[in-house]
Amino acid sequence: MYINEAKFAQNGRCGYVLKPKYLIDNVPYDPSKSPQPDKQLHVTIKIISAQFLPKPNRAEDGEVVDPYVSVKVYGHPLDGQKRKTKFISNNGKKNNHS
Repeated sequence: MYINEAKFAQNGRCGYVLKPKYLIDNVPYDPSKSPQPDKQLHVTIKIISAQFLPKPNRAEDGEVVDPYVSVKVYGHPLDGQKRKTKFISNNGKKNNHS
């Protein structure tokens, strides 16, 4: 869903976005021969918060989540990246009712 939103936002949220010419031609696509961009783009993502995280296996009591964030870049195979933050062990409120 986020990919669709990003593509729609690419042209000011006003309609269809054409594929690049090299993907429209009747020539088999070879990622290793595709045009290289003029400049590189570096993206930094700062994780600031997570809320209302589900407990493991939908548990209701006892378990505390060990959250982490996973990010994947979709697109050209050379651009594809997948990263994951470290998990935070036993992060959250523990209910110790006796």
